[in-house]
Amino acid sequence: MRTHYAALVLAVGLLAGCASEPAPVAAPEPTPTVVPRPLTTAERAELADAEAEMTRRCMEREGFQVFLTKAPAGPPDLPYGNDDLQFARRSGLGLATVDTGKLRATDPNTRYVASLPADRQQAYGRALNGDPNQAMSAQLPDGSTDNMSRVGCTAWAQSELYGDGERWFRVSAIVNYLPAEYLPKIDADRRFRTALAGWTACMRRAGHPVAGPGQLRAGFPAYRTVPSAKEIAAAIAEATCSRASQLIAIGKRLEREHQATVYHAHRDLVLEYQTLSVAALARARTY
Repeated sequence: MRTHYAALVLAVGLLAGCASEPAPVAAPEPTPTVVPRPLTTAERAELADAEAEMTRRCMEREGFQVFLTKAPAGPPDLPYGNDDLQFARRSGLGLATVDTGKLRATDPNTRYVASLPADRQQAYGRALNGDPNQAMSAQLPDGSTDNMSRVGCTAWAQSELYGDGERWFRVSAIVNYLPAEYLPKIDADRRFRTALAGWTACMRRAGHPVAGPGQLRAGFPAYRTVPSAKEIAAAIAEATCSRASQLIAIGKRLEREHQATVYHAHRDLVLEYQTLSVAALARARTY
């Protein structure tokens, strides 16, 4: 069983949504006032800002402070590696430039909670996350469950924003799970395995005997300020081999293909997710 509770540290970029939002799918007629569609990245950030601010106000009413801090930009999302030689020469493998562990330790929310007496720390957690004994549950496609308290400031903010907090929790929990269904299909696809074999053979000839882009990056520090000459050399080799094998183009094409199949199988939930998101965006702009 997995349990979902909001983190104590709130960042402006936080959003209870999926990283790769579903494309529109064929489904029953939408409601007259809300036309479901995928939100843009900027719109999802707008929703996140609204939810964070609503949570902050709720916590203030409960007698606690919450600081809304800007999360630093993370490394680029490169699930299939990189094939841009200019990027490789400039940014290496695109690794993180910030030690997030140290950042969390110095976050004003972390310091604030640590400054509270033990009983107030517990009260802070209850005010934010609610009572786990008053949980709502969503059964995921793999049979596991995702749980979240129906009370507390996190639940209140989502209820205000999405109109029906329990409905949003259950729908979003399932839709957010769906990448776990289609991503393994990409790795198992014969077309992807063929491209990856070409990539690994090319990288081996270049002096990098690795099984994939993830393993290549694992051989370097988790974060650094600037890429080393060694990292840039590895990144140039990766970009060259990615172009030759077409690994990235094939990976992205297969991701769209398998994602569409999985989302189509759950089209009613995807439509509901989009409907709730669009309606929440309108509320966020009037809050």
